[in-house]
This record gives sequence, C-alpha cells and structure tokens, in this order.
Amino acid sequence: MAAFSGWLFQVVRRECRRLERHVFDLDPYDEEKIENWLATHSDEIVRLDLISALESLPEHYREIILLRDFEGMTIREMAGRLQLTTTATKSRLRRARQLVREYLLA
Repeated sequence: MAAFSGWLFQVVRRECRRLERHVFDLDPYDEEKIENWLATHSDEIVRLDLISALESLPEHYREIILLRDFEGMTIREMAGRLQLTTTATKSRLRRARQLVREYLLA
C-alpha cells in the first residue's frame, strides 16, 4: 500500500506541475532544472534554501508569497489587503515566484 501511495503522490505532483506550467506559461527548461534540483537535495536542504530565498526578497514580494502560499488567501483577498488591483496583485505574485525560482537555481 505504501508503494502505491508513493507512486500516486508522484503522479499527482507531476500533473500539478504540468498544469502550473500551462496556466502560468512557465519555461519548461526552468521546470526541468527545478525537478533536478529537488531530486538532488534533501527535504531539509530544500526547506533551508527556501527560507533563505524568501528572506532575500524585498518585503513587498515576501509578503505576497506569504499571503498566498502560507495563508492561502485568494488574489481578490490579497488585493484588498494590499490595496492593489487584482492585475497588480497577480503580477507581483508572479514576479515574487520568479525571484524565488532564480534564487534557488542560482
């Protein structure tokens, strides 16, 4: 049963990444680099590197990632809290995620 759940988790994870690439029009080569990076680092290293990446961000980018990915707020909720348009909120979130990705792959 454990082998099946591990396999199923990997299938779901890959499908989520595929959908993310499609929805956010991400460069597939960057995604390949990320997959390789994740495969070659332990969970603890990934966690520490992610913390460092978040700490390296300017405050307005760090805040938007924390609101979305840690507090689970919607774009509309974030826009209201930050007093931004939804378009500006989406743009800021996309840029923040790009900066984190660049930091992790550097």
